[in-house]
Amino acid sequence: MTLGKKGSKYSLEELISLFHLETIFDPKREELKKEQQNISGAEKQRICVARALYRNKKWLFLDEAFSAMDKGTSQEIHNLILSDSNITVVSIEHQITRKILLLYDEVLLVDHKKIKRCSVSEYVNQHKQLQSGFGNV
Repeated sequence: MTLGKKGSKYSLEELISLFHLETIFDPKREELKKEQQNISGAEKQRICVARALYRNKKWLFLDEAFSAMDKGTSQEIHNLILSDSNITVVSIEHQITRKILLLYDEVLLVDHKKIKRCSVSEYVNQHKQLQSGFGNV
């Protein structure tokens, strides 16, 4: 997960715990446990985001990075990465909840090769279906 890089504001053990990867990683070494030959799509997504955090990336470009995760884990990881003011997150999402959307600062809509920028509250007010569940972005 660390790709050989040493030194991060997060320890490997901390990221394994924060991203709920204890069942697949040996927390004392950076390798998969022997019995974990196949990992799920959600586990792969969590490893990729954890790797970016470990490597102290200033920008995270996420393309459907949470699509295979359950809502609770997705919310938890969103909260973690968005609480770090040193990281700028650009997230492409097709299905989002109002709860996740409200974690972000603004929305960029791409429609017919044009980009429209709006605040989250403006977007939520225009798309009332987000009030009760999922909506398309």
